[in-house]
Amino acid sequence: MKRTIKIMLFSITVLVATASLPVHAAFIGLSPSVQVSGTGQVVTIDLIAGDLGDPIDTTIGLFDVDVSFDNTVLSLVSFNYSDALGSVISNDFFDFTADAYTDETISGLNAAGTSINLNLFSFLFSGDLELLQSTVTTLASLTFNVIDLEMGEFTDLDLTVLLLGDGQGNDLSGIDARGARITTEVSAPSSGIIFLMMIIALTPLVRQTKR
Repeated sequence: MKRTIKIMLFSITVLVATASLPVHAAFIGLSPSVQVSGTGQVVTIDLIAGDLGDPIDTTIGLFDVDVSFDNTVLSLVSFNYSDALGSVISNDFFDFTADAYTDETISGLNAAGTSINLNLFSFLFSGDLELLQSTVTTLASLTFNVIDLEMGEFTDLDLTVLLLGDGQGNDLSGIDARGARITTEVSAPSSGIIFLMMIIALTPLVRQTKR
């Protein structure tokens, strides 16, 4: 009898603990996470949000993030928002992106030119946002000139999440923030991948030998 009661109590504890955990943890990050480039080239980095559920049960209704970069390596050319939070033509969102210090600089760029602030608030309801968003959604795109990145070097872009909220205005917690790296070198395939490639290449020869 005592053993049965213990099992029941344990089961209840597990159920309560499981119910308190989120089904999935949303992330916001820069994509691609690794990009190969070099001096004189142009790169585009997307701000994406993912793991929103399938079908979507979480939407992004507002975000406020800083993207930091080394301005001795990268020069910000431009950025634009996607339609994930609504249309600019229909005034579906409010752009809180802070204006920089002079009209000659890009809006949202800090005085040092090392960080860009991206900040939108959508007026749309969750149901409307679901039609615009998917399990992985692009929120914005940034374009950089690579001004100084020689062979064997790399530079990182860091993402700081100041605020991220769902379509109902609730703060999302436990968010996984992911930065990105621009490098001049393509990483060599692992030994396991090389071995697999050798097997694939030798398969026709093995078949011919059996015949």
